[in-house]
Amino acid sequence: MSPMSPSIRSGVYLTTAIVLAVGLGACQTTGMMLSAAPVAPENRITLQPDGPHQGEADTGELVVAYAYQLGPESNQEIHVKGGIRSAKFRGDAVNVYLNFLDNAGNVLDKKILYASGYGRDVYVRRPSTFDTTLPLPPGTAAIAFSSYVKPSAGRR
Repeated sequence: MSPMSPSIRSGVYLTTAIVLAVGLGACQTTGMMLSAAPVAPENRITLQPDGPHQGEADTGELVVAYAYQLGPESNQEIHVKGGIRSAKFRGDAVNVYLNFLDNAGNVLDKKILYASGYGRDVYVRRPSTFDTTLPLPPGTAAIAFSSYVKPSAGRR
């Protein structure tokens, strides 16, 4: 077997690197699309005009009390306020998100409503409320709340 010339070897390495980069990029994009399953119908809050409309949403980690009202141009913005009603376990950091959904329950966009910062039971010691107006992405038919709770690392 004869050795490859340096220029051919460089071309093979470059081609291999490009194919690998494109393949990994495709896997990453596909994985992101497949990992975002539609929100279950029981967790969707269908947008209604007028209001304010209120309720509670269980994210699995938290129960969030909320009230929302669509803006004067009902397809343009939403005013949402509320806060954490209860938590299933202690956490060192808590985030509450508002997910904008299409008719099929697919997430169109996601905005953070509340971030506690980091610290033992920080959401218990400081107000855990939100009050904001956000633009509605085109095609939004419903909203859903989600959360992230970093479990408590115990005593410090």
